[in-house]
Amino acid sequence: MPVDVEDLMELQMPHSVSAEQAVLGAMLVNEQCIPQVMERLRPEDFYMRQNRELYQVMFTMFNRFETIDVVTVPDRMKQAGVYDEGATLPYLAQLMGVTLTAASVMDYVEMVADKALLRRVGETAGEMYSVIEAIEPHMPKDKIRYLMGVGTPANLLEAVRRGVDLFDCVMPTRNARHGHAFTMEGCRNMLNAKYTLDEAPLDETCDCPVCRRFTRAYIHHLFKAGEMLAMRLTVMHNLYFYNHLLAKIRDALDEGRFEAFYKENIETVGRRI
Repeated sequence: MPVDVEDLMELQMPHSVSAEQAVLGAMLVNEQCIPQVMERLRPEDFYMRQNRELYQVMFTMFNRFETIDVVTVPDRMKQAGVYDEGATLPYLAQLMGVTLTAASVMDYVEMVADKALLRRVGETAGEMYSVIEAIEPHMPKDKIRYLMGVGTPANLLEAVRRGVDLFDCVMPTRNARHGHAFTMEGCRNMLNAKYTLDEAPLDETCDCPVCRRFTRAYIHHLFKAGEMLAMRLTVMHNLYFYNHLLAKIRDALDEGRFEAFYKENIETVGRRI
């Protein structure tokens, strides 16, 4: 069977279909949330094409001070050439079937924004590595090489391999608040249903207080229940993980085995599990 390239990209690139649909549905049934959503998101933040096209139409309507509702939106979609005679109305009805509070809408908005940011980081990572390679030979050998705002565990490995010494980034804490736990096996999304009954720790190789005391199932439950403790525990784990990842990198450098450490871990720490 031939592989559909678009379907393959949808599997690989960070995105959340449910979050995108929740935001669009909320806008169709609750006009009060529209200004906040429009302030935070742009059409390109939506990954799924039909969602991006729908939001583009509503984005244009908002900027023209037009009423956004289920009656006017299909007409504007027809004018924009993105209306599907057999699919658009059923899809709009599906979107409107999701009931959200005002607060939860913004949670989904942040999720869409975070996924969009991760995609942009992935697209520009190659350029970043090329720039580091170009300037590293010209940097003072007796000065610390600092890379601002980076990044994922894979980014750290790639940057250290190119001569960077020091990093700072909000990723371990910000992503933790959205349920993303970093491990040596990859990044876990603790909102996923597969963790409902999982009695293992976040990372079976981790010795942090969270992994010693709590299970994936418990942390998943806390996120689903909206408990702040879920964010606190995941932040604690991620900070511990980042600190110990850098300690392992330093040890590998000191012992002359960084290249082996890099090859052993680069594929796993960068994946989503």
